[in-house]
Formats: sequence, structure tokens, C-alpha cells
Amino acid sequence: AWMGDVTTLESGSEKVARAPDIESARREFAPLSDALIVVAKKYSLSGEAAINRFHCPMAFDGKGADWLSGGTEVRNPYYGARMLKCGEMVETVAPGHGQH
Repeated sequence: AWMGDVTTLESGSEKVARAPDIESARREFAPLSDALIVVAKKYSLSGEAAINRFHCPMAFDGKGADWLSGGTEVRNPYYGARMLKCGEMVETVAPGHGQH
């Protein structure tokens, strides 16, 4: 299962890295972020800090999108400086509480 997850993460990372502009990179970041959320929940986390899932309801013409952050302050990767604080923390993925 882990190798399949790694392949998904690598592919998503490559798409973000090859994006020709910031808007394309943001579109490619959404599925990568979704895959990271799955991995964070699926496998145990190490360390003391929790990882928080945030949601922006306005991203992608109102479809919404999620991302992970180690902090508790909203820093929206889909809008950057234009709407940096758009979104809310919707879940905390605590260290050591993943599934094996």
C-alpha cells in the first residue's frame, strides 16, 4: 500500500514542479494535497506536533480545496497573498493516530 501512495505523491509533486505558472501549480497542488491528507491519516505520524487540515470553500470556483499545515493559522496556498486568510481549520491529525 505504501508504494502506491509514494507513487501518487511523487507524480503529484512532479506535476507541481513542472507547472508553467503559479495558477497551474495551484491546480496541480490540489490533488497532491488530497493525497497527502490520505497519507497523513493512513500512517502513524512521528514527532510531537499535530498536522492540521484546512479548507477553503472558494477555491476552484466554489468547489473548495484542502491543505495541510503544521500551524494553526490560515495560510491559503490556493490564493496566496490575494486571500491568504481565506479558509478554516477543519481537522487535526494527531501524531501517532494513523492506521496501519
